[in-house]
Amino acid sequence: KAATEGPNETLDFIPGSCFLGIVASEYDKFNNENKAIEIFHSGKVRFGDAHPSTGNFRGLKVPASMFHPKLKEVSEELYIHHKIPNLNDNELKQKQLKQCRSGFYNFSSIEATQIETKVNFAIKSAYDKETRHSKDEQMYGYQSLQKGLTLYFEVEITNESLVKEIKDALIGKKRIGRSRTAQYGLVEITETEFDEVKSQQSNGQYVEVYADGRLIFLDDEGLPTFQPKVEQLGLQGEICWEKSQIRTFQYAPWNFTRQCFDTDRCGFEKGSVIVVRTDTSPEQSQ
Repeated sequence: KAATEGPNETLDFIPGSCFLGIVASEYDKFNNENKAIEIFHSGKVRFGDAHPSTGNFRGLKVPASMFHPKLKEVSEELYIHHKIPNLNDNELKQKQLKQCRSGFYNFSSIEATQIETKVNFAIKSAYDKETRHSKDEQMYGYQSLQKGLTLYFEVEITNESLVKEIKDALIGKKRIGRSRTAQYGLVEITETEFDEVKSQQSNGQYVEVYADGRLIFLDDEGLPTFQPKVEQLGLQGEICWEKSQIRTFQYAPWNFTRQCFDTDRCGFEKGSVIVVRTDTSPEQSQ
């Protein structure tokens, strides 16, 4: 992030692609054992995102369907968008409802607890080796997650014979992020058990689909789309866009090998809530 202003900000979670990269650093080893195709290209090994967490529960991104009055905190007064009977109510309009967009919460109990994710910001400058001082007009800033944050993630592995090797590649002190050679990005990965909030079975006419991760949908031409089909959600029925709360993202991933940006990735942001009108209820595991 530039010292004055810029479009880049530190994520408040660690994407699963970082853990994929840690395992991929031993690609030659897996390739010699004829396991690289199954691990990296078959879809049988899936790396989840690491969320800030507290206690024994993995935190969840605040649902985009949660709204609170402009001058009040979430703990004081809260509304769920698709459960509001009348959005045009004059009294409701005067409250100027504000959407919850940032932060992770622990939903393990009746009262949700916000998980604090502190960030640091440091201003630095490029170094001129010839003059032995800072380069002119080369000042920039680093925004980073503060040391001491605990995050939980999981790796889904279809083939049990690959579990031990993937664990050996992941566990330990690793460096992730864009500044691996500086003082940033050092993490310690350990194996531990944790709980996740179970979704409740829907008994009504509507099913609420919560995006635990970033969702990228493709149309019939194979291009990213912001209008997915209900079948892509594993349901049958009709998507109620007027009741849904969707937040989107768009970014170009940096390809380290080619030293350039790849094609833009577009999709639904973590925490989006899609409401589907359906007569059939999905399985709880979905």
